[in-house]
Amino acid sequence: MIKSRRIFGRMTLIAGCLLLTIATVYSLRSAQAIGTWSGAVALTPTDRGAIFPEIAVDSTGVIHVVYVETSTDLNGSRTISYKNNKGGTFSAPRSLSSPFTFVGDPSISLITIGGTVRVHVAYTARQDAGSNLTTRVYHAVSNDGGTNWAAGTTVAPNLVGFSPSVHVDQTGVAHIVFGGYEGLNNGQPIINIFYSTNPSGSWSAPQKIASREDGNSYNSFPAITTTYVNNVLTVHVFYMGQVHNAGEFGKWVYSMRKVGAGGWSVPAVRGTTAANFPKLVAVGSAVYATWQGSVGATTDIEPFYSVSADNGSTWSAPVSRGTNTSAQGSRPDIARAANNSVMIVWDEGFQTSDNKTDIWANYSPNGAAWASATPVYKASGFSLESDVAGSCDEFHAVWHDSVSGPYRIFFSQTGLACGTTILPTPTPVPPTATPIPPVNFTLTRTSVSPTTNPNINASLANFEGSPNEMRYSPTPFAANDTTVGWIGLQAAITVNTSSAVANCGVTIYAQVRNTNTGQVSTVKSVSAVVDTAVQSQAMIYTMEHAPQPRPAGTKAPNEQDFAPDGADPNYTRSMTFVYRIPQEPVPCVGIKSYKVESFVRSPSPFPNLEEGIAPFQPFSTGLDVGGIGSPEQTVTANVVLTDTLNNQAAFAKTVFYDDDPPILANGGSISFTNGLTSDISVVPITFDADVTDDGYTNAAPANQKYWGVWVVATANATMPTPAVFAQYGRVHYVAPGSEQVDYISLTNDSAPALREPGTRFVHIRFLDGAGNYSEQGITSPQITLSNPFQEGLRTYLPVIAR
Repeated sequence: MIKSRRIFGRMTLIAGCLLLTIATVYSLRSAQAIGTWSGAVALTPTDRGAIFPEIAVDSTGVIHVVYVETSTDLNGSRTISYKNNKGGTFSAPRSLSSPFTFVGDPSISLITIGGTVRVHVAYTARQDAGSNLTTRVYHAVSNDGGTNWAAGTTVAPNLVGFSPSVHVDQTGVAHIVFGGYEGLNNGQPIINIFYSTNPSGSWSAPQKIASREDGNSYNSFPAITTTYVNNVLTVHVFYMGQVHNAGEFGKWVYSMRKVGAGGWSVPAVRGTTAANFPKLVAVGSAVYATWQGSVGATTDIEPFYSVSADNGSTWSAPVSRGTNTSAQGSRPDIARAANNSVMIVWDEGFQTSDNKTDIWANYSPNGAAWASATPVYKASGFSLESDVAGSCDEFHAVWHDSVSGPYRIFFSQTGLACGTTILPTPTPVPPTATPIPPVNFTLTRTSVSPTTNPNINASLANFEGSPNEMRYSPTPFAANDTTVGWIGLQAAITVNTSSAVANCGVTIYAQVRNTNTGQVSTVKSVSAVVDTAVQSQAMIYTMEHAPQPRPAGTKAPNEQDFAPDGADPNYTRSMTFVYRIPQEPVPCVGIKSYKVESFVRSPSPFPNLEEGIAPFQPFSTGLDVGGIGSPEQTVTANVVLTDTLNNQAAFAKTVFYDDDPPILANGGSISFTNGLTSDISVVPITFDADVTDDGYTNAAPANQKYWGVWVVATANATMPTPAVFAQYGRVHYVAPGSEQVDYISLTNDSAPALREPGTRFVHIRFLDGAGNYSEQGITSPQITLSNPFQEGLRTYLPVIAR
């Protein structure tokens, strides 16, 4: 049978002292129902630490186990160790990872082809316990059922790799997926999913197949399997993707596949929040998946199960197959036996009197109908990182356990593998001591949410284990954290969350303990939405500075045709303005309505971005005495936002309305600073002009009241129309009192000759702050653009040698 690796993610260093008395499997097997488990035995001694096991069973019934071996305190050098029971009992361990001294993440897969069992193991390795950035993914293979092994080879020598998963397909080709480190972005590590295969005996260049959000994601713990349908191989991959700094509820499990020679499908979410550690197994065109995830929006983590009956095209809705009791049913693994029965095995937390973890399982005879969750092994130590494999109609599990001191590898099975008759020799252990009852409670929010009140009320109830003290805080703390002090037990609390409401979402954390027994509960939490202000920022623009081109039909009645936009932002020539209102970020309650001047709108639902145009109010539309159109005046745009809790925020922008163009007196001149010929297409100019304006003010003399100039070059001395200026001219800001522009273009697309060498005339109209232009202009003397000429500015390079 093919078996994918067991991903590790945690290590809890608390020793215990109990191993359940081993049952005599031989006498019980005939009465044992399919899916029930034998007593457990240790596969490793007490003088060495052993952790993170993986298991596989070949077609002859031989069981293969790979794990990490280290010192009893888990701080020494580490090696990948392998053993099997080919000789009737489990062999002495064999190291597969020499010469490396710090290794991890073992994964095992095997296949029988032509009577030969081929065993593949993937792992990560570096020379010492130093920087993780020297870690690489390695692969070792045995082509004689585990007797002889080739030296390990690196899969991706130039890529930092973690958590590999190896799978051997029906043709004997190996496939590996792993998390590849690609550097930091804003201090956050970027890890994505990479794939490699070895159809020719050497590993292909790693291919990045999943990158959920480049620069904002952490993707790891992939699982891989294959199907072979109608002579077409399909590779199936599941992995975990997490948004940086999003916590456990920012984790999701994604699926993807590659059919034949085609490309990889787009990753798709397979349901549940707080999802992690997916595992896969397949038969025919059916693919089975399991992972840990949250039940609803609670902190109850359970093993979830989903199946695809159509080669990974569609998947059933994920269903919890765990105990569905708080707090943790984590790191599940899944296996299929030859009779198509399915078994899920996981680490179950806080189901026993010692408040530690046990090994639990759930069995299905066909992958559709499931039994209830039942314990595989319950003892006083920590039982973690379970892994399961199937054989004929039986299942075989391993895990690491602290019941007898240091962490060791333990083994249990529902029966003998494919008719073999050997089980490991049981190791006797001392009887258990009287268990200490665990401490537990429930935490419930009693105040409303969402609310503008930062004081959140919660109740504590359903106490277990006789707690007599508690502690709580609006900021997160760990179960063993000492920064939050303990107080006497209370049934109700009120927590002021003022310091934590900037983003609207707040959480209260609480914990209880029994000082007489030393038992401490997990940290519970409840959340609320506290929204005390409007978070959205309304943006107000003049029509001339709006981020989008103005819509047709919005030109003011007396506005000049073709007038350019983008002059002084404190002036406008339009009677209307532009507003943009973004929706508030989640989890804030959201904008429900807004008022623009006297107009009130309540879009339902409110969009992510509301945009519009509104008239200034008040606005004097009388005749401008001594001018054109409406009188010059100060106008103010006003926007008021209201959220669903009736918080309000007001925004205003005051500008000066001016529709009178500047007046150019007769005369005026333009001169070219560098002479009347040029071998580059941009030239500086100076000009002399008498310009007045009754609306625009700056620090210049009274006869130089202009904001800037509107410039265009043509082939003759006739003043171009405003339409030509609008299409081919450029707007240049001129500092108050200045009469020069540094760069005027002598080329444009108004005529073919204007892209070639030859004679030019430069024409200027004057602009005020609102973009009104003078009806009259001034024209330069003739200037000649040399043949050849340089387009744009001349570039000067530094002298590096003479």
